[in-house]
Amino acid sequence: MNPRQKSAWHIIVLVIGATTVVGTTNAGPGWPSRFGPLGNGHVPTAEAAGIPISWDEQSGKNIVWKMELPEFGHSAPVVLNGRVWLTSASEDGRRQYVDCVDVATGRQLGHQLLFENGDPEPLNNPINTYASPTCVVTDNAVYVS
Repeated sequence: MNPRQKSAWHIIVLVIGATTVVGTTNAGPGWPSRFGPLGNGHVPTAEAAGIPISWDEQSGKNIVWKMELPEFGHSAPVVLNGRVWLTSASEDGRRQYVDCVDVATGRQLGHQLLFENGDPEPLNNPINTYASPTCVVTDNAVYVS
C-alpha cells in the first residue's frame, strides 16, 4: 500500500488490538505511546487473553469498525480512556493535525489543526508522510511533535 494514500490501515490495527485491550468500558492500561503500556511494545500478559491474531478486512473477521482518515498519516494509534489519538497532515505538509476517534464506535471526535507551514521541507522518501510522529497520551494530555 502506498503510505501517502488515504487509508483505514491505522484503524484496522486499532480494532484488533486496542479495542480488545481497552474495550468499551475504558478499563485496562490502554496503549498510551508507540511502545505500549509497559514501554516495551508488549501488552501485559493478563490483558492479552482474547486478542485476535488474525483479521480480514474483506470479510470483516475480527474488525469491529473501520474508517477512512480525513488526511494522510503514518503514525501509530495510541489509545487511552476509550479514545484513539493519531496524527495526520495534508499531503503537501502545509497543515498538520491531531485526530481523536471513539474506540467503541469509530466516530471521529476531533480533527484539530495544530500547525500550518507555508514552506515544508521535502520528505525525500516514499515512506514517511508529514504526520509520521506518534502521539503520547496521559489521562490529562496529548503530546504531539
